[in-house]
Amino acid sequence: MVRHYQLDYLQNRAKGSCHQSTICPRNDLEVPDQVFIDTYRFVQICPAISIGNACETPMHEIIGNYKIREHAILGPLHAQGPSGLIRISYPQPEREYGGPYHCCYLTRRELIDRYPELLGTSYVYCF
Repeated sequence: MVRHYQLDYLQNRAKGSCHQSTICPRNDLEVPDQVFIDTYRFVQICPAISIGNACETPMHEIIGNYKIREHAILGPLHAQGPSGLIRISYPQPEREYGGPYHCCYLTRRELIDRYPELLGTSYVYCF
């Protein structure tokens, strides 16, 4: 059972603007230690951020051709954190986020129609 003081903690924990999130929590985006491959064969550096599709391109080419600064999503994310994604997204109202991951997720959700090949499949974003 969740006690009242626990709910207060969760509701009042540090919230902030996405514009303040200037560092990506994933510090290995430029030279990743691992990749993920989803059921649709999207090769992902970070969950739901694709760098290619293993059904269309061999893995050694996907990994060999990976250049973070040229990637429309990972480039701004690496350089400016989640706030970099805000800069390339459609203007959105200022909101509060539970942290940098929450900010990144909601901003990518706004961008999926513009970058469907880079943001994987919409099921990740609960569409």
